[in-house]
Amino acid sequence: MSPSHSPDRQGASAPDPGPSSGPDPAGAVGGRSDPKIITTQKTSLSPDHDDYDSDNDDFAETVAKGKLVPKPKPEAEVRKAVASGSAEWITLWRGMSRAAADELVRAGRTPGSTADEPRAPTEAERKSQVQKGSTGNSSGPRLLEFTTDMGVAESFSYGSRAMVVAEIQARHLVKGSEPEGGWIPYWGAPVNVSYIVDRRGLPESRTELRGNAP
Repeated sequence: MSPSHSPDRQGASAPDPGPSSGPDPAGAVGGRSDPKIITTQKTSLSPDHDDYDSDNDDFAETVAKGKLVPKPKPEAEVRKAVASGSAEWITLWRGMSRAAADELVRAGRTPGSTADEPRAPTEAERKSQVQKGSTGNSSGPRLLEFTTDMGVAESFSYGSRAMVVAEIQARHLVKGSEPEGGWIPYWGAPVNVSYIVDRRGLPESRTELRGNAP
């Protein structure tokens, strides 16, 4: 399954998926429709506007306001669902390269497990992801970390990068970085990418980019 390449600026009030929505496990691996592609535009706000963001695109005044894509599920609600082992599909965000986003769509699951059932990361793997931002090496699989914090996803997605809106079952999540609202899916967990926000069209206005996310 590959993403659609037609930019979409519609959907002025993207609905919250809600606890009962989301794909079934088989659909998350295959058979789902392609994600909607949102391409950010140059900001229309002046520097003295309350919502102005130095990123120079309109992510802050559109995407981060929930006007084009669903917002992440609140942290407290994710904690409750994960603690209960729920099969509920949880909406989370992640900043990553566009190539990595496309690969996640194609695979329909996180990397690292060839077994039929997703595998929970070991505590050492989880701690490595939280402390170092990656697990594995350049030639091997990496744990992915998603977030309930829109600011974190915005920061990691800036600078010739992209952001995904994804749904993952609560029973396949473990806690990641506390300060960053992080949640780490199991190895091989089914993932449905419903939106890709492409931020590659504008020149960078920052000299530093955050993180090790591919």
